Amino acid sequence: MNTDKINLFIYGSLRDPFIFKSICDYSFTLKPSHREDGVLFAELALLGGYRKISPDNVYYYAVKAKAMKIEGFVIYDVPTNAMAEIDKYEGKFYKREAVDVHTATGLVRAQAYLASHKSMRKRFGD
Repeated sequence: MNTDKINLFIYGSLRDPFIFKSICDYSFTLKPSHREDGVLFAELALLGGYRKISPDNVYYYAVKAKAMKIEGFVIYDVPTNAMAEIDKYEGKFYKREAVDVHTATGLVRAQAYLASHKSMRKRFGD
């Protein structure tokens, strides 16, 4: 992985290509043959040891849960300038952490926006 680019696991609103593009000015495709400038390659991925919840039916959070998994996409080689915009979008209720996700081609190291119990409790109660 190029140090100027980051693999990103997405599982919530960023899975919508229109939202993703409106935030960071890049789009993504699951079809390698459709890659061009401004289009990043993505593939289906599973994040083990977490489950997806949405206490307010608007925002999705990944919280630790043994024997659970979240389906999403890993987007490869996201430029750091795009990550800065995505960081702003995700805001203070998420913490970006390194995770290993499972793909059809094997295990991939990526960044993911995860919920902290502290931020969840503060926003939604215990």
